Amino acid sequence: MKPFAETNRSLKTDNFYPSLVGMVLIILVLIVWGGWFLSPVIPVYQSSRQVIASADGYVTAKFSPQAAAKIHYKQEAYLYLQSSKSLAPILLVVTDVDPETGQVDLVIQDRAGFAQLSGSLAIDHLDVLITYTSPIYLVLQAAGLSSAQ
Repeated sequence: MKPFAETNRSLKTDNFYPSLVGMVLIILVLIVWGGWFLSPVIPVYQSSRQVIASADGYVTAKFSPQAAAKIHYKQEAYLYLQSSKSLAPILLVVTDVDPETGQVDLVIQDRAGFAQLSGSLAIDHLDVLITYTSPIYLVLQAAGLSSAQ
């Protein structure tokens, strides 16, 4: 009798397809997760609570000079109203930026937003979309390994 006859017979009859399918699925999941982790999908905003709206659809906001330096012409912004959790934010677009004083001028983009603003609700805050960042950048920043602010 051969010393490893049953082991060799077991290896010949075993099927490695379930393990192979499992490894392929795990590799595909890791590739998709890695793609998400490295892609810029998280929006970065500058916020201000010092916001004044006029009756003609123009909005002026005050930011710090450092924050205003990151804001540029035609960037999207979202105006949030107090007591309006059920209402969508009002879409605005930056029309002018003064980085020295931090004043940013914006205009409402849609009629529905103008109608919301002309109502009696008070303004809560304004968010200006600065850029999109990736999750890996946030992890590096949290770990203190990123040189940018």
